[in-house]
Amino acid sequence: MTFSLVSLDMAGTTFDDGNTVYEVLGESVSRAIGAEVPRQLVDKWTGTSKHEAIEGMLAALQSDADSNDVYAEFTKALVDRYRNDPPAPFAGVTEMFAQLHDEGVKVALQTGYSRPIAELLLEGRGGR
Repeated sequence: MTFSLVSLDMAGTTFDDGNTVYEVLGESVSRAIGAEVPRQLVDKWTGTSKHEAIEGMLAALQSDADSNDVYAEFTKALVDRYRNDPPAPFAGVTEMFAQLHDEGVKVALQTGYSRPIAELLLEGRGGR
């Protein structure tokens, strides 16, 4: 079987962010409700849209905080955290990209995050 394109997720899949996304997500919801968010509630929302995760957590915690405001705060906080501590590719990812390139396979990186966050992830690998 031959292929000419691979499409890979970025944060937490090709880039090791040390679970930063979920730390910032929990912190953002905690600030909005003025109380600690149980870790198991944050973990329930891994791999989903972060806006949906915020809505779900606010509902589970019976909070009337505005999910759009919390999402905006989450995005800003994540950008700040990635600026200060950029995620790096997982071990072997850079070499895998080079091998795929050498074999003529195109690599597409995707994310559900905003462009500023995607650009910070790419800067962490030394390119765009």
